[in-house]
Amino acid sequence: MANHHLGIILGAFGDHLRALGYAPLTVCDYVRAADHFGRWLKTRHVYPADITREIIRIFLQRHLRHCRCHRPASCGRKTAGSALGRLFELLERKGILRHRTSRNTSPKERVIARFDRYLVEVCGVAETTRQARRRTALELLVWRFGNRPLRLQAISARDLVRFVTFRAKTLRPMSIRGLSDSLRSFLRFLQIEGHCPKGLDLAVPTLHAWNRAKLPTVIDPEKLQQFLGSFDRSTPIGRRDFAMALCMSELGLRVSEVAQLALEDLDWHDHILKLPQNKQRREHKLPLPNRLARAIANYLRQGRPVSSYRQVFLRHRTPVGRPLRTGGVRWAMRRGYDRVGIQATGTHLLRRTFATRLHQRGANLKMVADFLGHKDLGTAAVYARVNLKQLRRLALPWPKGLP
Repeated sequence: MANHHLGIILGAFGDHLRALGYAPLTVCDYVRAADHFGRWLKTRHVYPADITREIIRIFLQRHLRHCRCHRPASCGRKTAGSALGRLFELLERKGILRHRTSRNTSPKERVIARFDRYLVEVCGVAETTRQARRRTALELLVWRFGNRPLRLQAISARDLVRFVTFRAKTLRPMSIRGLSDSLRSFLRFLQIEGHCPKGLDLAVPTLHAWNRAKLPTVIDPEKLQQFLGSFDRSTPIGRRDFAMALCMSELGLRVSEVAQLALEDLDWHDHILKLPQNKQRREHKLPLPNRLARAIANYLRQGRPVSSYRQVFLRHRTPVGRPLRTGGVRWAMRRGYDRVGIQATGTHLLRRTFATRLHQRGANLKMVADFLGHKDLGTAAVYARVNLKQLRRLALPWPKGLP
């Protein structure tokens, strides 16, 4: 074992895994997978400094599928994938990997990287939305050019219609709408860089939002209390999940805002929660309700793992102490839905419920939009359609017949 260039770091890799809270048996499996990977790298004359995620993918998808290595080589793709993901993180942290310069990236990757910077620095788009837009932009470039030279000026209105038609065959209506929004964003970026004519984004087909003909789904007050009461606050995970649920149901936070919430964002003295950067690229301050403040404080004192990370909500399973990602927040809310029989999967239901209740209590659309961080009143207008109490005030009495 360890007769390869990667062998010198296997001991440190095991210590790294134990520090993350992995069980001894899992540490052994992961180190064995890393050893297998190191022996495979030796046969291909690849040094640790040259390891990339693409090389890891080739090992997992090509080598393991037909692996004939001597035991105790690890052949499980799921175990090996998790192990090599942790190994790659360790190599990055120790500075072993060579910095990959822009010369080594493809023209498509360089365009997508510039597009991502545009989404962050100009548009202030959240990470989950950026992922979707990067993916759509790359799909368009691959579909249009394949392995041929990248000529962005050659993208035409006909190409856009054909691409949306091609992709729409496997998408739901709301997903098609997201596809169109991503394409328009990418084309506006190309216009700024001078790679396509102005107005080409208008050629992207528009899908009418027929879903807005229906009232938005919200959780009724009784079911909401059942949902919040379903979290087991006698356990650290239950205290964490309860506090996250209150962030969305009492403040209307997005799932990304919950995941990114840091200890510095909590102003306990003035009872304020600060969101340092929203979609409009400005700090957003919200009042910190007493119930939510108590839930977060309870989690910080009696549940949150010891960690150097500043995010409020952390993982309680390996790797313990890492920030909880948006997928973890969604999964915690879905488990709560299942416990009380709420037929939903998305966390936006809680944000929508909060905004609807806020509007029903008398807040006008401007106040709802400001509270949610919406730039456009039309985005917040969806919540007004269920405010039956205010609509009744506008109803005129039924005219009586003349004698």
